[in-house]
Amino acid sequence: MENLNHLSKKRLQLWQIAKVNLRHNFLPHFLLCILLLLLTPVLFGISSLDNRAAAVPLEIFISLTGILLLTPIFQPEQDSTIDEITSSKYISNTVVYLIRIAYSILTLIMLISIFSLFMKVSASDMTLPLYLGAVVTAMFLGSIGLFTASIFRNIAVSYMVPIVYYALNFGGDLGNFYLFSMMGGEFKPKIWLFAGSLMFIILSIYAKWISSGHFKAIIMKKFHR
Repeated sequence: MENLNHLSKKRLQLWQIAKVNLRHNFLPHFLLCILLLLLTPVLFGISSLDNRAAAVPLEIFISLTGILLLTPIFQPEQDSTIDEITSSKYISNTVVYLIRIAYSILTLIMLISIFSLFMKVSASDMTLPLYLGAVVTAMFLGSIGLFTASIFRNIAVSYMVPIVYYALNFGGDLGNFYLFSMMGGEFKPKIWLFAGSLMFIILSIYAKWISSGHFKAIIMKKFHR
């Protein structure tokens, strides 16, 4: 009975955290992504493009959705109410972060899928490698912002770092971590970007765990033995 009460309380808190975050933190960024997708055909044109031309809107504009969706994942804890809930003994902060990261990446995949389908319907040469490359590029930019947020805890700096990296790519080829490789017909760098995304996400969660109350409690318990 006690275990059932504990599980119910944990589920309730998960729902509270998700509901507050979706309404106050996720929704504004999601709407910005929708606006970005709607602006892309106006700025670039997406009809009857060959393979390399189709990569242009995906890598230059659609990739920015990653920054919008992943960078602000740690921002809700600046609200004292949410911070109090996520610091509860019934649920780990890490679980909360993983849930946010999961639905943010799923949303990213959904949005790029819809846009890619629209390009396909518009008679552009939209292929699976192009689609996957767009997802990976967006994830990589977003994971840079996420990692920056876990270190500096400053939302302005968290946005600035991936944007600066994005801008650097206009100055020249950055090797395996070049964001715009598909425009030149190269897909291999996307493997490196995917690996980099996973690394930054893992490091971000680890950095937040190190600074969390749960980690400090573990350390204090060990010192008091």
